[in-house]
Amino acid sequence: MMRFLLSAFCFLLGILLVSAEDHGDGSRSSIKIGVVLDLNSPTGAAINSSMSMALSDFYSSHLDYRTRLVLDTVDVDTELDAVSAVLQLLNTEEVHGIVGYEVSTEAFVAELGSKAHVPLISLTPRSLSHVNIASPYMIQITPDDSYQAQAIASICKQFEWLEVVILYEDNKYGNEFNSQLIKALQEVDTHIEYMISLPPSAQLDEISTQFNLMKSIQSRVFLVHVSTSMRSHIFHLAEISRMTIEGYAWIFTTDCLSNNLSSMDSTATSSWQGAVGIRPYVPNSENLGNFKARWKSNMFQVTNRETTAELNVYSLWSYDTTWALAMAIEKIYETMDGTFKKVCNGKSKGDAIDAVRLDTAYKSPHIMRSLRNEDALNLTFDFTNVRVSKFGAKLLREMLDMKFTGLSGEFKLVDYQLRPSAFEIFNVIGNGERTLGYWLPSKGITRGLDLNSEELKTVIWPGVSLSKPKGWGFPHTGKLKTGVPIKQGFTEFVKVEVDPSTNETKVAGFSIDVFQSVLEQLPVQLDYEFLPFVNESGHSLGSYDDLLHKVAEKNYDVVVGDTTILVDRASYVDFTLPYTESGVSMIVKINHQKNMWCFLKPLTWDLWVTAAASSIVLGLVVWALEHGTLKEKAVALFMSTETLSSNYSRFALIMWLFIVLILTTSYTARLSALLTVDKLDDFKISKDHYVGYQQGSFVREFLVTNLHLNDSKLRGYTTIEQYHHAMAKGGKQGGVDAIVDEIPYVKLFLHRYGSQYKRVGTTYKSGGFGFAFPRGSPLVSHFSRAILRLTQSENMSRIENKYFGAGSSSVDSFSLVSQGKSVGAHNFGALFILCFISTLAAVFSWILTEYRKKYASVYSKDPKVTAFDSTANDLMPCLKSSK
Repeated sequence: MMRFLLSAFCFLLGILLVSAEDHGDGSRSSIKIGVVLDLNSPTGAAINSSMSMALSDFYSSHLDYRTRLVLDTVDVDTELDAVSAVLQLLNTEEVHGIVGYEVSTEAFVAELGSKAHVPLISLTPRSLSHVNIASPYMIQITPDDSYQAQAIASICKQFEWLEVVILYEDNKYGNEFNSQLIKALQEVDTHIEYMISLPPSAQLDEISTQFNLMKSIQSRVFLVHVSTSMRSHIFHLAEISRMTIEGYAWIFTTDCLSNNLSSMDSTATSSWQGAVGIRPYVPNSENLGNFKARWKSNMFQVTNRETTAELNVYSLWSYDTTWALAMAIEKIYETMDGTFKKVCNGKSKGDAIDAVRLDTAYKSPHIMRSLRNEDALNLTFDFTNVRVSKFGAKLLREMLDMKFTGLSGEFKLVDYQLRPSAFEIFNVIGNGERTLGYWLPSKGITRGLDLNSEELKTVIWPGVSLSKPKGWGFPHTGKLKTGVPIKQGFTEFVKVEVDPSTNETKVAGFSIDVFQSVLEQLPVQLDYEFLPFVNESGHSLGSYDDLLHKVAEKNYDVVVGDTTILVDRASYVDFTLPYTESGVSMIVKINHQKNMWCFLKPLTWDLWVTAAASSIVLGLVVWALEHGTLKEKAVALFMSTETLSSNYSRFALIMWLFIVLILTTSYTARLSALLTVDKLDDFKISKDHYVGYQQGSFVREFLVTNLHLNDSKLRGYTTIEQYHHAMAKGGKQGGVDAIVDEIPYVKLFLHRYGSQYKRVGTTYKSGGFGFAFPRGSPLVSHFSRAILRLTQSENMSRIENKYFGAGSSSVDSFSLVSQGKSVGAHNFGALFILCFISTLAAVFSWILTEYRKKYASVYSKDPKVTAFDSTANDLMPCLKSSK
């Protein structure tokens, strides 16, 4: 009681001192600042009280100031009242600045402030996009909505929540904030499952209906953005709906819970144990503590009753704004030479202000809804008495340059807007709060302002749980209802068995292993249950298309199996990325041929003939060049018992050996390929061939539509064994000549019968196997990313090797590359031509040399005969020896 009386006495004393100074000393100038507030709203009343206290506190500590800031407050209820109030303040009161909450950022008012050169200071939370359309005289004291939205999105990313539900109040601010929040959530890949809007006048039964809807959806994370007046209803209904138990997460934005700095009602806080809130960070200080105590006393003294208004961060921003205005006015006091320029007939020198019609200049949808259409179209504001402030621009510059530490922290404007230093993330525990960490625009989430840790402190979640909520739940069972198909063959992909002793259903197979491995890659843990698509007797309820339609009807949450991604199916379900290789291929039976003459196959007959003929011709040429007996030169040529003596024969033989080397290498490579891999001629389906396919598969339609095969030539089978038996019989004996199926089935077939069959022909594109979800499911993108991570890991190779054999993950391990035809003479045509030309050149050179030698011997004693050159002399020993 004594503390209350002391605070009231100090407050009254401050008012008396200020009043005495204002009226007792004519040297002090009073400068009016207009304030536009809805004093009937809790926030408006709180701001008005804070600004009055700011003036009292400021001038109590600055008695020597020569200026005095005077607040001219106008109480408004509607948007139209706010516009009229601004005009009145400019026309009659000659204010040099206007401070407003929820009204002063309208485009028309901003334009009016620009014309009058009066700074407009907004306490309305707005997004940066709205601020950009305002005039140069607009100052935004509140931080941009995008920062708050990014902080909330960072929390969702921190806890790896796949999707959320947004619960907001359907008013101007709620809708504008949602646009920023949606964008921020998209950037962290968090899906919005549902958005629930509540009218500002919503009653308890209307909110209860929305809560029944919230219980039926899968998301368990709720982002709440409502006013304090609606808060109590939500507190109550969430508790009685058992939505504040373990597994749920509630995140509050600044306008519903977080901004209230005074103590909350203990009944309300007990309902929200474990809730997480976010608000602009306000550092604790001694001045802030003293202000909180005095503020409550002041509100009681002004209203003479207990007030519903609560101290919030807007009150602190308005307090600091008032201090900034008072300091700015004092700084420009020396330059105040008159205050306003008169306007003549709506115009002044250098500043013409025309009458502005509402339908062209002021396009606020909120005002338009409050007026009848005919009134809105004819309404015109009179600007003839508007005056232009002579020092409004100087006041604006001083405000933009102002920097000091106030109750809310550092007061500094950047780009006409207050930038937050940090957002505080807190946890509601008991009747109080516990700080978990902070979000900084430059760093993101951090445990402390001076720490680099990106982890928050341990959160106590609803239900007094330390386990992080998965953010996902399923109505009724609480598990992911996973539909699986059942069929007779190819059970390596999905095999459903029922234990007769326990009546327990067991599901296994390649697709099941992939599904379970994908779940391990997800950022959250999902519980699931397999529900085979069977009737009471255990038989299949229909085709794969029938099963997928059940997913579209949300009887299942996902279908897991060898489900092919097709365009028509994608029209009613959403598929993940394929987890198998996509494509349709053909397999045929290998015909093993035993042939004792297979060594001739690497080369064609014309190449054999050409090589043999070339060898004979070359032998004759070498013999002729060497001039020896046939017996001796044959031995020298074919048995290599003698050394060739002629350079010409050596030259011809070297060219031939070069060809022989290439022929030998090619022959060895082709013969090795023929002996190690059976050659399969290019197989093409003709009208006489029978083709097999998997019963119930889309491949039948593909063969008829794309390959234009006769339907009578197609035969369907259900198991791998039936494939094998049909291929063994052949098409003419009641079987088939080829099997066409998707590559995963081809892999499986070749794994079992790979030594007897080969994959040939063209691989046709198809979608591959994928998991099917209802349209719009947020799990699709997360499953797709998890599939990508799985396919790039060794775990996928292990799964494929388990079902398809070692090395099956490699396409080349089971793909067949055609061996091609034998090597022919045309392949070495250029070499034979070069050899022929070289041989002719050698023969021609030899003939020329022999001719010269002959005539040199006949005319050797004739003095008129020119001596032979050195080359001919080298041949003389040969000629002498022949004698």
